[in-house]
Amino acid sequence: MPTIPDDEFERQVNRTHEQFKTISELKEKLDILTEHVESRKEALEEEIQESLHEAIANAADSLERIQENIEPKVEKIIGEKLEEVDARANNWKNDFLYIVKQELEKESEPMAKKLAQNLDAIVLKNVAEMQEGMRFSLREDIHKGIREETETLKKDYLGKIETLRNQVYAALGLAVTAIIASAALYFIK
Repeated sequence: MPTIPDDEFERQVNRTHEQFKTISELKEKLDILTEHVESRKEALEEEIQESLHEAIANAADSLERIQENIEPKVEKIIGEKLEEVDARANNWKNDFLYIVKQELEKESEPMAKKLAQNLDAIVLKNVAEMQEGMRFSLREDIHKGIREETETLKKDYLGKIETLRNQVYAALGLAVTAIIASAALYFIK
């Protein structure tokens, strides 16, 4: 193993001490710097948080003001659009009614003729059915009335005929008695 002379060795030891000292100083500075960076980082994070909260609050206020400003405008626009839609709907309705009216006018005369023909046929049929029904009903009523009247007359006439027969027999009896009495008087004289 080669040997290092003492001077050289001491220089290296001194240099190593100096380097160690420099490294120690650098480490201390690094620790201080790290501590400073950490504290600055925390401070910046707090500032960022505060700025974010403030920005969010400002944004919420701005949105609220925008909404307050836009809402009446939006309502006005919606109202105008609804009026336009109503106007269009009314125009369509009027156009449709006009078209329907024109079509009805075109078709009304032929339809009226056809309806009149059909109606005439239906009326004639109904009148014929009613007449037939009335004739049948009238016939039935007349036959019933005649039967009832005939029965009543028959009873009345049978009673009168019986009375008349009795009267005729009584008159015949009286006439025969008168003839017998006159014959008896004739022969008695």
